[in-house]
Amino acid sequence: MTTNNHPIAWHVTSAEKYALISADGHLRPIGLYIQPPERPVVWFSSQEYFDRASRRVFITGSTYQVLSIQETQAISGGLIRLGIDTRSLLKGHALRKSANISWPRWFAIRKARVLLQSDPDDWLGSLHAIPIAKLTIDVMGDDGAWIRVQESDT
Repeated sequence: MTTNNHPIAWHVTSAEKYALISADGHLRPIGLYIQPPERPVVWFSSQEYFDRASRRVFITGSTYQVLSIQETQAISGGLIRLGIDTRSLLKGHALRKSANISWPRWFAIRKARVLLQSDPDDWLGSLHAIPIAKLTIDVMGDDGAWIRVQESDT
């Protein structure tokens, strides 16, 4: 998908988490599971419909269950995707280096996402908070189609 003839990358979130993002007014990098000097990243995907790494995963002991898109939508109270022009994001080595992600950690992230059938070449990221007004926002309908609710102001 494109906006103003430029590709959009998407950050998929649950309706519950979107309420927090909306109240804050920004999509912010979150520092879960990172140790300094690594910097938090807001992850995006250039997959137009849904990046498989956005599905919920339940881990019990040494087994894990990956939910389908429909199951993820149902358990999440709905899905929302936040889109931004890819030109404003970092990708690949530039993202890894800017976020101070070590090579071993980078390969562990790649491995985990590949196990979810996600393509690492589709990932992009931002190290900065992004105002909601700068984002295109779609809500997933009951039929699985994305419904546009906001165009970005850029």
